[in-house]
Amino acid sequence: MDERDNVAIVVNDGGLPAGTVFPSGLTLIEKIPQAHKVALVAIAKGEAVRRYNVTIGMALKDIPAGSWVHERLLEMPDARGLDNLPIATIQPKPLPSLEGYTFEGYRNADGSLAEMCGNGIRVMAKYLIEKGLEQPGIFPIDTRDGVKHLRVPADGDITVNMGQVIDEEDEVTAGNENGVWSGYHISTGNPHAVVFVVDVNAVGSLKHAPTVRPKELYPEGVNVEFVQITGDHVVKMRVHERGSGETQSCGTGVVATARAAAKHVKDSLPTKWEVNVPGGRLFVEIDAHNNGILTGPAVIVKDVQIEEFLSR
Repeated sequence: MDERDNVAIVVNDGGLPAGTVFPSGLTLIEKIPQAHKVALVAIAKGEAVRRYNVTIGMALKDIPAGSWVHERLLEMPDARGLDNLPIATIQPKPLPSLEGYTFEGYRNADGSLAEMCGNGIRVMAKYLIEKGLEQPGIFPIDTRDGVKHLRVPADGDITVNMGQVIDEEDEVTAGNENGVWSGYHISTGNPHAVVFVVDVNAVGSLKHAPTVRPKELYPEGVNVEFVQITGDHVVKMRVHERGSGETQSCGTGVVATARAAAKHVKDSLPTKWEVNVPGGRLFVEIDAHNNGILTGPAVIVKDVQIEEFLSR
């Protein structure tokens, strides 16, 4: 980036929401999608829009600071001839290392590590706020599935950008002694088989892993969600988590459930779903670019020393 630039690129997974405040004091006045430009200062109509100190267009109207700069706001310059292109000679300055916190993974009951845990990362963020290690607001946490950005108020529900929620376009089945159900292969960094049932209670015990086919899709195991549609964009869900058995909730599973439910009812993106699990109620938004946003509570119920668990 050049000090004369008046736009910058948002590289955060899923973009950044309106209201995000940068260290410079710049506040976003609208959502900026990932890989798109944001105005660093107010840009007047007719003024050059500069990136790497190169004019990439002329503003067709006044562009406020903190707004999304896209091609509909610009008059594009004529393409330069190949015979007079400059040679890049300026070496970029070294970037500082990422500052923040690292979520090293959620350890399952059998000792295995999950790539990400949407519930665990919200609890970690809540802990950081309560212990004064971080201030309420938006901050990143690095995970085994990449950097996740969280919006953590002083009180209330916590929102985490879970990143890409991918429909892998594979149909799957999951079954036990009570039946076999059809669904979809969804990836959130963790693998999920999401199947649809008439009544989640009729599935029976999920202590043992359901039989999932085709099994070659999941060489390292899979989380299996059993989903009952109970209303307009409202579902109930039970989950068997690989390495743990049935759990009260699964954050990545809740997001996978919302993506699968949208496909199941032929709902287009963006979409928003309420997902009710034994542990409570969560909300999921999936934008037009398949980014999943998970919102729900986090409560610290006990302080423990990690050595207690490492010695078990």
